[in-house]
Amino acid sequence: MGMAVFRGPGEAAWSDCHGDGFLSEIFQMLRKAEAERFDDRFGDRGGTSLQQSQALALAVRGDDVPAIDDRTTGSAEMPKRTRLSMIAIEERALRAETELNRQAQLNKVLEREMRALKSEHERVGQRVKRLLTQLDEAQI
Repeated sequence: MGMAVFRGPGEAAWSDCHGDGFLSEIFQMLRKAEAERFDDRFGDRGGTSLQQSQALALAVRGDDVPAIDDRTTGSAEMPKRTRLSMIAIEERALRAETELNRQAQLNKVLEREMRALKSEHERVGQRVKRLLTQLDEAQI
């Protein structure tokens, strides 16, 4: 039975995202890379002796531990970086939404002012027409 793992809101277990076979696939790839590196170091002499197996084990332990540790640390920090990125994205979205609402309110105010100016323009135009008509009648 699997070990119970506390998950924060929105967090999925590693196996939920990558499947249960994902880690074993990684270990198989690591074993293959280790064997290739061993062959590069000691040559492929057909078959593996006990001494070669021990050298491979020492090579894996001595050289790969820091690299594997770095990969593990990086993999463990990836959800944290992802979470921080999501928080930053949500903050940007909130600021953008706030700015959009502010712009929408300003747009409504400007539209009202524009309608008022158009209405005033029409009234002034009608008044000018009346005055011109009165001037024409007065000159006759």
